[in-house]
Amino acid sequence: MQRRLKLTSYVMKRISTAFLQTVIVLIGIVALIILIWFPLTEGRATHLDLFSTYADPFILYGYGASMAFFVALYNAFRLLGYIGQNKVFSTNSVKNLKNIKHCAILLSILIVVAGLFIRLTHNTEDDPAGFLAICIVTTFVAIVVATAVAVFEKLLQNAIDMNELSERVGLTLSNLSILKTGKAKAIRFSTLEAICRALDCQPSDILEYVNDEKKTT
Repeated sequence: MQRRLKLTSYVMKRISTAFLQTVIVLIGIVALIILIWFPLTEGRATHLDLFSTYADPFILYGYGASMAFFVALYNAFRLLGYIGQNKVFSTNSVKNLKNIKHCAILLSILIVVAGLFIRLTHNTEDDPAGFLAICIVTTFVAIVVATAVAVFEKLLQNAIDMNELSERVGLTLSNLSILKTGKAKAIRFSTLEAICRALDCQPSDILEYVNDEKKTT
């Protein structure tokens, strides 16, 4: 019965992961279609041939900036693959999160540069308010994504470090967590020696004397 439950849980996890990967692929396809279709919707495109329309420096800048978005999608796709393989607690997952964070930061910078360029060089007859509003919203979203991913990256790295330390010291994660939070009442010298060997430190670096009388008062 337990084996059947584990198998069902594994299958559901793989299905949900595959679904999310499919969503990421669809997002990439839709974004690519928009990038190809958008230059043709501009008013000046009616007076230009196809090559001149896509060879516009600002359009080329937009295509270059969009590479950060597609790289982030690719790393998100790979991260989901590691989750589906139960390899989320790995350096590869941390690397993917770090790449997504860097892409989000880079994308926000490129969007701000584009917005400033339009604001300073736009035609007096054109109203750049709509484009600037899009720049503000997308920049805000990119910053939020970068911040959230940075938090997840930090949490995942801490979890990986705890797992590695647990294996090297020979303690369970629960006992190691008790030691880390300072809730342990005592510690064996052998455990202390193993921790100091793993962290390459001295006992005084990880131990602190607390007077119980002062603590209660």
